[in-house]
Amino acid sequence: MVLLSLTSVSDARAGVLAGGASEFTQVLNKVELIMQTKQVIDQVRQTKQTLQLLRNNFQRLNPASWGESTGILNLLADSVTHGERTAFALARADEEYERRFAQATGAGERPARFSHAYQGWWTKNRASVRAILAKVGMKASDFRNQQAGLRKLQSLSRSPGSRDQILQAANELAVTQSRQLQELQEIGMQQIALQGTNFTAEQEQVHHKREATRRALRTPHLYRGNEKKY
Repeated sequence: MVLLSLTSVSDARAGVLAGGASEFTQVLNKVELIMQTKQVIDQVRQTKQTLQLLRNNFQRLNPASWGESTGILNLLADSVTHGERTAFALARADEEYERRFAQATGAGERPARFSHAYQGWWTKNRASVRAILAKVGMKASDFRNQQAGLRKLQSLSRSPGSRDQILQAANELAVTQSRQLQELQEIGMQQIALQGTNFTAEQEQVHHKREATRRALRTPHLYRGNEKKY
């Protein structure tokens, strides 16, 4: 769908002289917003890959290798935070596209908004993180900065048993986050598909209006050319 949207740019470029440079600037701005959304979705994919690497590392860790574990746990916390920031960025991109460029369709309906979908994702994600951390006596706020997170982990890891519980919870969190990011990616893909559809439809409307204007301008000339002289 993005490719269809970008293809429409060439048609819009051809009409710059007819429609004016400001029209072409608006087209470029719309494409830029769509591409920004795509870039954020690419970041979701990268975070998913990072989580997969962390899960692979968790499989070889044990309470005896606690020093190495703390660094990986902080990377996991960073991934959780990045996922939430990504959801916020996608929601903002949707709002910006709606605010600046969404046009009414033939049915008079505006494109679907995704802010509620992202809010629902954020609420669900935060609840799952909170539930998993609670199993080992931790909170999401414990990882607001790396040093605070390390201190909390050190205070909870005084025995191999507690370390093992933390590693199990971390692995569960990594699995849950992978699933959550997959859902986030799917929402983002729906968003970018709708933006692309809306953009393409809008460009088709512009093209039809331009052609209608050209035909209307040609008609008087044809009439005068065939006009009888008395």
